[in-house]
Amino acid sequence: MAAGTRLSLMRDNLSLPEMAEKLSMSPATLKRRLAEMDLSFGQLVDENRLIKALYFLATPSQDAHTIANSLSFSDASNFRRSFKRWTGQLPTYFRSWLA
Repeated sequence: MAAGTRLSLMRDNLSLPEMAEKLSMSPATLKRRLAEMDLSFGQLVDENRLIKALYFLATPSQDAHTIANSLSFSDASNFRRSFKRWTGQLPTYFRSWLA
């Protein structure tokens, strides 16, 4: 189930209720099943956003505002804070490391 949820999140930015509906279960059941695997929906969303952010940062034509928008962040500052929380580094440092 976690793999299917991850794959769906890679394709679409879904909320917990939307994902639960797609899997034909209630949001509470989805949360419970993920908890059985020591996961939360928030963890899966963060994991998905990180993977996409790494891909976008490897594309030099994408700036922080475009990446933030693509990942459904309210602004580039929130994206930068989340990226630092995930990796310990700012996106600009990661991008310069790739160059």
